[in-house]
Amino acid sequence: MNETISMTKMIIPCLHTLPVEHVYRILDNLHQLEILFSFYDVCTRLNAIISTYHRYKTITTLCLSWNVIGNEGLQYLANIFKINTTLTTLKLQGNHIDAQGAQYLADILQNNKVR
Repeated sequence: MNETISMTKMIIPCLHTLPVEHVYRILDNLHQLEILFSFYDVCTRLNAIISTYHRYKTITTLCLSWNVIGNEGLQYLANIFKINTTLTTLKLQGNHIDAQGAQYLADILQNNKVR
């Protein structure tokens, strides 16, 4: 007996059809920095899920000292922390921050209580 599988009948799982609870389980097994830098800004749905994820909503301290972060990295951080407003401590010493980067830092400070 020769069996043919029709592609129209196959359900191909993807991020858009995966239940939120399953995405949370995946996120539970990742470090907070992996969530911030690898999963944020992948797609609108994932951003929405991450913004409601309890571990993301409770990030208060972020130490990124001596990571060769420049303007592009600070711009990315500013975008992330437009949604997450719980950050209170951000350590960035030893990075490559110029006037443009300082503006991105100002954007972060407007939405958070960073010291």
